[in-house]
Amino acid sequence: MNSFKKTILIAASILIIIQLFIFDYQDLRWGANSSAYISIVAMLLVVISMILSNRNERKETDS
Repeated sequence: MNSFKKTILIAASILIIIQLFIFDYQDLRWGANSSAYISIVAMLLVVISMILSNRNERKETDS
């Protein structure tokens, strides 16, 4: 995995952690936390995408 992908993966992980700290656990409604929900889902998709891209890249170089 090149350094750019590692940087994106680390940044996405940090943003997930930040959103979990900002999250209002007293009020779990969509209206109170919509931006946190969207950010967490988006960053999880970025992390999954980076992991799958790394696996695909590794599979191509092994064959």
